[in-house]
Amino acid sequence: MWDSTHLINDIEAGRVPEWSNKPAPAIAIDYWRLRPDATLLDVIYAVRSDETTHRFVNHTLANLDPKEDVNPFALGEPNMLVKGVKAGFSREEAAQYMMDTRKKAKEAGVEETGAPM
Repeated sequence: MWDSTHLINDIEAGRVPEWSNKPAPAIAIDYWRLRPDATLLDVIYAVRSDETTHRFVNHTLANLDPKEDVNPFALGEPNMLVKGVKAGFSREEAAQYMMDTRKKAKEAGVEETGAPM
């Protein structure tokens, strides 16, 4: 099975020389907010990162009971140190993440919208 990690490894190992220093398309630079001199490899890294976010959010939401649980991402999203190592939060982890995010927001003086503190 092929995936972005295999492609990244192949490009970095020089097995796809025509893509090694190929400039990123302007639309990709704009969409993923890449630096102006980004390469196609930078785009592939950005796409892989973006897909891990989708995976993490989808797995987490699939673990929740929509009648009882709150969307843990309503106030913020975990960083890649969390999203990059697990498929998603369990219900318990989602609830804890929401409580932790609410606490940080309150300490920072940020008001929530749509959810009581």
